[in-house]
Amino acid sequence: MLKDIYLVRNVFLIVVMLSCWSCKEGTKAEATVDKALLFAAHKAINDAIIEDGFSPPVASRIYAYSYLGAYKCLPQEATHFQLDLNDFNKTIEFEEAYDSEIASILALLKVAEQLVYRKFIIKQTYDDIVNKLHQTKIPESTIDNAIMAAENVAKAVIDYSKGDNYHNTRNKPFYNISEGYGVWEPTPPMYGTAIEPYWGEIRPFLIDSVDAFLTNYDIQYDTAKGSKFYKEALQVYDTVNIATQQHIDKAQYWDCNPRETLSSGHLMLQVKQMNPPGHWLGIANTIFKREPYQIKEIVEINTITALTMADAIIVCWKEKYTTNLIRPETYINRFIDKSWRPKLETPMFPEYTSGHSVISASAATVLTQLVGDNIAYTDSVNYFLDLAPRSFNSFIEASKEAAISRFYGGIHYLPAIENGYEQGKTIATTVLETKILPK
Repeated sequence: MLKDIYLVRNVFLIVVMLSCWSCKEGTKAEATVDKALLFAAHKAINDAIIEDGFSPPVASRIYAYSYLGAYKCLPQEATHFQLDLNDFNKTIEFEEAYDSEIASILALLKVAEQLVYRKFIIKQTYDDIVNKLHQTKIPESTIDNAIMAAENVAKAVIDYSKGDNYHNTRNKPFYNISEGYGVWEPTPPMYGTAIEPYWGEIRPFLIDSVDAFLTNYDIQYDTAKGSKFYKEALQVYDTVNIATQQHIDKAQYWDCNPRETLSSGHLMLQVKQMNPPGHWLGIANTIFKREPYQIKEIVEINTITALTMADAIIVCWKEKYTTNLIRPETYINRFIDKSWRPKLETPMFPEYTSGHSVISASAATVLTQLVGDNIAYTDSVNYFLDLAPRSFNSFIEASKEAAISRFYGGIHYLPAIENGYEQGKTIATTVLETKILPK
């Protein structure tokens, strides 16, 4: 298994401490950098994404390219894997040897700065980190060379991002609500337009084909009371109606709706929350803060996790707008109980498959392979929302709770959750087996 590579981590660290990591052989060894600087950089990206209110697909793209920038600063001899990236053919040249840990942290921020709206959040943290580095015993020339290397890598990654079809999807027409039975419709309280209807056209980072991972599930829409579809909707209705506080707590903790709408009469306001990819990278960092992981290892694992989640979301969104299935809230209001409301706000996109199920399964599969299984931890990622931390015995346990939480919240039928979970797991397994090549 790939995680076995990490069993030799301690031996590896002894070797690399004696090595020189730079683009030019025979140059001086790297400085020791506090990994807290990496976590500060990650937090700045998180903060910017949350403040900008980016949807899960867009957020996943930002995390993926940002960490790819950090990863591309690592010399090949310092990494455990070779990433088989789609269409990344550029050779990045460097004029001077550089400290790869410093460059990696700075490139993480440099890429993110180009992808968010509130650039000042990123720039402020970037300047703070550079100032802290200048206050250490690290030579000025080492810091300056790392800055130049980070800028060089960031430019290459941003150039790469321009070919993923993202900008073309910004210029497409607004999504037209389909006519017919059983199709998705906007839901209360916002009745907003569809979110990222063309995301399935984004170029994936690692997988060869988006269509290869579609479930081709035979959705048999039916309004008859004895039908399979009606029973699936009734299952959602009954589960929400008898939900215990434990069920509600799980639903709320894993909500991860970047913009939750609160309404009272004619007054509406939006609460900014964590997004699913950010939640899972936060979980990974919880382990990395606790255990003796080095910056290079953290960057490599977070990069693989972020790229896999980004690809999983592309597949999921292609599935969503291909099936274009009606949400439980709409169906239940029309055919079971017109006054019924779910525990969570229904997101503004079609129902099948469940995005959180796909994302959580893909992230948990990668982390289980690269970090380990049966690793107990306490997830406090949502502390800023005053949500009590939750403890888990493994990444898989957490991912399964995240998936089923959508059922407790009343926003997905069970097939979307179960098939979505398998979809995410399959994507991650394929990536690990064919695109993340152990050295």
